[in-house]
Amino acid sequence: MATNLNFMGRNIRLLRRRAGMTLSELAAKIDIQEGPLGRIERGLNAPSAKVIYNISKVLGVSTDVIFAESTSELQKIRDQISERPCFTKMGRADLPEKIEEKANQIIDSYFALEEICSAQKHAGIPFQLFFYKDEKGLEGLAQSVRSFLNVNDGVVFDYFELMESFGFRVITANFMKNIDSFSYFDSVNRNAFFFINEKLTPERQLFSLAFELGMVYMWEQFMTSNNSEPDKEAVKSAKKFAAFFLMPKDAVLRTVQQLGISKENWSYELLLRIKHRYGVSAETFLYRLRELDLIAEKAYRDIKNQIKAFYEANNFTEPDKTKRLLTHNGRLWDLVYSSQNSTQFNTEVSVIIETLNKLKVSKN
Repeated sequence: MATNLNFMGRNIRLLRRRAGMTLSELAAKIDIQEGPLGRIERGLNAPSAKVIYNISKVLGVSTDVIFAESTSELQKIRDQISERPCFTKMGRADLPEKIEEKANQIIDSYFALEEICSAQKHAGIPFQLFFYKDEKGLEGLAQSVRSFLNVNDGVVFDYFELMESFGFRVITANFMKNIDSFSYFDSVNRNAFFFINEKLTPERQLFSLAFELGMVYMWEQFMTSNNSEPDKEAVKSAKKFAAFFLMPKDAVLRTVQQLGISKENWSYELLLRIKHRYGVSAETFLYRLRELDLIAEKAYRDIKNQIKAFYEANNFTEPDKTKRLLTHNGRLWDLVYSSQNSTQFNTEVSVIIETLNKLKVSKN
């Protein structure tokens, strides 16, 4: 009786896609023709021991990974055997297994769609940037990243769309109970996935996105192992980076100067009007004004108390109706619709759509 080894082909395809390789590139590296490798990936042929060994060497994984019978098992084995696995969870060792499994289903769907559509597979900015972990260094890092994104100190209306245009994958999901955000990234292939809880306010979603981006840089410079937990200082630094990234010093100074607002003349209503330009919470913008010495201490305390009272009375929703519209899962669903034009991959695309709908990945 023949043994079903389809899972081996599936694993090879998943690993290849995560490594950013095309079918022809992997075939060339293991010295076989593209056609036979394609048949192996589709489960039509079983790979020989030599092919399995060569694939594991090229993709930098153990042969055990190729023999994993489920995608969740594949992920566990891959993380256990590698000091710096294909995707680093940034120390989220306590991420619930079910959430991690769902996230990986979306990641693999994303890679499949990008291959089908011949789309960009890598982030367009570097992950390795040297910086000092003091305020000056973090502000310089934020400025460097904004420069790579071609926005410098300009005000950006939709950071989700901006980040995706540079090859980051931003996913808003509803399966992240009690988790604001988490990320996976692969510095070697410049891949990053940011998962944001869709139930957060737009302001908290934006801050979570910038925080996760900051964590990538904290991890790259200060962490060495997937088993390491980010310390409190790294988390604090990532939050500082997020504030500097969303509210560049020169942009905030210019806004205040153009409006002629003195330190004493800030009011609750005025702060709410201006904070919308930066897409941040009222509390976050108030702290930034204080950091930049743009608000008097009495005005700061008065407004802080008003914000606190509003949060407590309204279950921590944002005061004043948000003016920020974000493109949720825009690139993901653009890829879905684009892939439907490819008759060669009809079956795989149908499975991907079913998976995304089952996981309730919302369309914008």
